[in-house]
Amino acid sequence: MDDFSFDGFQISGRQSNGVGRSQKLALSDSDRASLVVLCTASEWPDHALRAETVDEHAAAAQRILDRCPDAAANLHRLVSPILDPSANLVHLPSLFPPVAVATPVGSHLADDMLIIAQLRLLTIALVAGGHMPTAYPHENDGRIARNVRPDPCDAGERSSHGGKVDFEWHSDNPSDRAPGHGGGALELPAWLVFHGQRNFEKAVTEVVHLADIVTAFERKWPGEIGRLMRPDFLFSPPESIRLHHGAMEPVLLPVLWFDDKAQLQVRWDTGCMKGIDQEAEWWLFRFRESICAAAAEHGKSFVIGPGDFFAFDNRRILHGRRRFKAFPPPTARWLLRVYGKPIDQPLV
Repeated sequence: MDDFSFDGFQISGRQSNGVGRSQKLALSDSDRASLVVLCTASEWPDHALRAETVDEHAAAAQRILDRCPDAAANLHRLVSPILDPSANLVHLPSLFPPVAVATPVGSHLADDMLIIAQLRLLTIALVAGGHMPTAYPHENDGRIARNVRPDPCDAGERSSHGGKVDFEWHSDNPSDRAPGHGGGALELPAWLVFHGQRNFEKAVTEVVHLADIVTAFERKWPGEIGRLMRPDFLFSPPESIRLHHGAMEPVLLPVLWFDDKAQLQVRWDTGCMKGIDQEAEWWLFRFRESICAAAAEHGKSFVIGPGDFFAFDNRRILHGRRRFKAFPPPTARWLLRVYGKPIDQPLV
């Protein structure tokens, strides 16, 4: 479809290299050698990577990249498709070797040297892409990395630790405000990064791009996209947060908005959102129809395998996971999850 405008902004329909043809780049021998250089050239802080030390670790990663310009250029080339507003996703099979330890029982990482090395590599990859790891005090106990693995206690829950039910289309932490939507508010995660450790179950992760959703919506409801840009929707924290942190006050927010670069953004999770009245609920239902239509036509499915680096823009791409039968520990599906935020000032 053609581009169209709303309130002075240009909104692009589907572009030629959207998530339907997302980048899936193989790792060459030279790229692999570059990563070895990046890893072995490091001089990291002695303390663990946590919310209060992330700036130091990101600065260390930047120093490594500065000392290894050829390796840095190779890594940036691999990660950069996520910055393309018509793709916003990168899948790099076997980028980093998985760790040879059992699937953990808890959500949090042990300070094992193998895990520490993984987080350093992920930090280098994020910094090469102009981002750095980040954490949120209300989520994952404020830790940088989270184990995404089946939890028997949460098996029937609609969360990343469930497995018996589909985890429908959503963005992570949709109740967090975007930059500019309230002073001092928690920011909606920008990048969502998974590093596969094991996935014998072949559990499927699905993605659909916002451009395709908007195209499907405008096809049926031309000129009405502004209905989703009003702060007429109550968002509560997702189930993964409520299960462990209790009730938190819902907030009024729009589903769609423009960032400071005039890029349309989205927040979505039917499990923790509702309209303030029947009209708002009606438009939520229509937008959900558009998500399903876009997914059927342009959505993609991925099996995140051991060593895979899978990252996407959490404000431009919705994701979901199909139900699966989890293997018992220690062989159950296991992904490391890290959020990334843009680097807004020099690290070194």
